[in-house]
Amino acid sequence: MLRADFTQTIARELKKGKSINVFGNEGHGLNHFLYDLKTLVDADTVFIRVSMRSYADHYDGFIKDIAGQLNVKNDSNTAIELLISRFVDATNKKV
Repeated sequence: MLRADFTQTIARELKKGKSINVFGNEGHGLNHFLYDLKTLVDADTVFIRVSMRSYADHYDGFIKDIAGQLNVKNDSNTAIELLISRFVDATNKKV
């Protein structure tokens, strides 16, 4: 497991219901980290992957990307909290 202590610490925070933003440069083990992390959290935990760089100047696109990944309705100016709430209510999964 890549950096086992760090991965386990992040898994504990996710199990508490906290949201974690992870970033890194290509080739520094992000995919491996996410693979390891998914083995440590509940099976009903859903991960969202968004390139923040792609949406630095385009919040609407950011929201549309998240809504699309969660397969939830996106009204104009929908807050991210509402998207997540819609997903959780519909699926009983965690984001």
